[in-house]
Amino acid sequence: MQADDETIDEIIEVDFPLYATLIGVGVEVRLVDFDGDERRGLVAVIPHGSETHRVSLLDLVLPTGPALLLTNAYRRWLGIS
Repeated sequence: MQADDETIDEIIEVDFPLYATLIGVGVEVRLVDFDGDERRGLVAVIPHGSETHRVSLLDLVLPTGPALLLTNAYRRWLGIS
């Protein structure tokens, strides 16, 4: 995959849980999944109390690190960077 002048030459591993922000609230992402909805794309699975929520991965603000690198590559692949 190539985007701009950057190329991802190696596999980047992401350790879960991830810690991110969703509309200003800190959340813990347990995994990233694709539930078949092409319009929504990849979703983050986030536990909250006794419930589990699935939100678009692109709605999250991630700190620097491997998850941010992969999310930025995903944005470029979608053409929305």
